[in-house]
Formats: sequence, structure tokens, C-alpha cells
Amino acid sequence: MELHAQADCLITHGGYMRALGEGRLGNILQVRNKDLLEWRRNNDLKTQPAVVIASASLNFPMHNILHEHAQKVYIATGRNADPNRIRYWRDLGYPILITGEDRMVQGAPLIHELSGLNYKSIYLIAGPQMLDTVIRDKQLSRLYLTITHQLIGRQRFSYFTHWLHAWTGR
Repeated sequence: MELHAQADCLITHGGYMRALGEGRLGNILQVRNKDLLEWRRNNDLKTQPAVVIASASLNFPMHNILHEHAQKVYIATGRNADPNRIRYWRDLGYPILITGEDRMVQGAPLIHELSGLNYKSIYLIAGPQMLDTVIRDKQLSRLYLTITHQLIGRQRFSYFTHWLHAWTGR
């Protein structure tokens, strides 16, 4: 949570947004801890970090929680993404970042684009493909592995999850 709280921008992906919308994953897009929120205020950070949703298909739901916390939301995709989906998101008012060839988002172009928007501490919670491109493009400054163990319960089942957190602190 402390790493998350230091970020001024989070990068996630369309698959996470789909899972969040279906209730298969919990919400990790906001800082909720009272002490960490106070720390953000004391360090001149916005109440919540901006969110970048990286997606090749651009086919995911936008979760209301992002609007409830007034977070800045960007959508990143590749140069050859479906123009109708790009238009759909633009018409809803979301800035589109073209940061890759074909349809896939690439690490270096995305990090450079975010740096140009004055984001300095970028927290990657986007999964193995994005982690791979960030590492290959030499954009990673720190890597943390967090493991959460969750027990099988009665109504809902959660399996062991492994989170790779990439930090591109600029």
C-alpha cells in the first residue's frame, strides 16, 4: 500500500477492468488508507493517482469507482487499434494515448508519454505482457513482488495471487 500511495500514476490493463466489472477481482485503483491519504496531501500529490488503462482491444467497461474519486483516466493503445473503439472512448471524454505499434502498447513510448504529462512515479499493475515490454524497453527502475494468500471460503473462491509491481520512478 505504501508503494501504491507514492505513485502519481497507475498503469493497469483492459483485462483487469473486465475482471473488476465482473466482480472477479477487487478494486486496487485507489489509495484508501487514511494515513497514506494524509501522506499524499502532505507531499503535494493529488488525492488519488491518475489511471492509465492499456488495451489492444479497447473492449472493457469503465468502472464507476474512477469517477467517484475524480481520478484522471487515460486509455493507452497501439497505432492500429480499432478506430471505432478509439472514437467511442474519445466521445466519452477519455484521452487516448497511442503508444505502440500494431495494437499493443509498448513500454518506452507509454512511459515517455506519461513523463511528458508530468507523471514521475508510475506504478505498474498491468500484468506480465506490460511488465515484459517495460523491462525490454529498459524503463523499469524497481521491481517488487507481492504475494497475497487467500483462503477458500464459502460463497466466493479466491486463489493465490501474485502481483508484480513495476516502479518507473522518474
